[in-house]
Amino acid sequence: MRILGIDPGSSICGYGCIEIADTGFQHPKNFRIIEVGTIKPPSKESFLQRLLIIHQEIDSLMLRLKPEIVAIEKVFAKINISSTIKLSEIRGAIFSSILKHTDQVFSTSPASVKKAITGQGHASKDQVELALKSLMQFDRGKLSQDASDAMAIAVSCGLDYQQTNMKAAL
Repeated sequence: MRILGIDPGSSICGYGCIEIADTGFQHPKNFRIIEVGTIKPPSKESFLQRLLIIHQEIDSLMLRLKPEIVAIEKVFAKINISSTIKLSEIRGAIFSSILKHTDQVFSTSPASVKKAITGQGHASKDQVELALKSLMQFDRGKLSQDASDAMAIAVSCGLDYQQTNMKAAL
């Protein structure tokens, strides 16, 4: 089974795709990294044009990677309401692309991802990276933090999938 994790953003969207061996969901040693990367719409483009680019790139990923399940990070309500609204619009563009390919879409909070990966809901990004490296030999290297976050989202979905901790987004 393939799981695509997405960390949405207007400047950079991270994505990470894993495949889980038939031997079981519950251990990251059964997880194989398929692809990790980012979508970076040009900053000179209008916000609407960036939405279109993100939508098209997600559609391309779905066609190429063929995930059965997609996990996406929930909007974290920030003090800046304008940023929260933009992130919600980006998630809408991503959902509209994903739903053409699968209805197995899950939404998860940053704290849930951190708890699934490290055992602590308030772990730092460095702690999550260290845990990913230990669990499945994932080394971010020169990848952006967004790509690493997306990989953590995919892995946490794989770990939580059978446990009903993930809530259907729709």
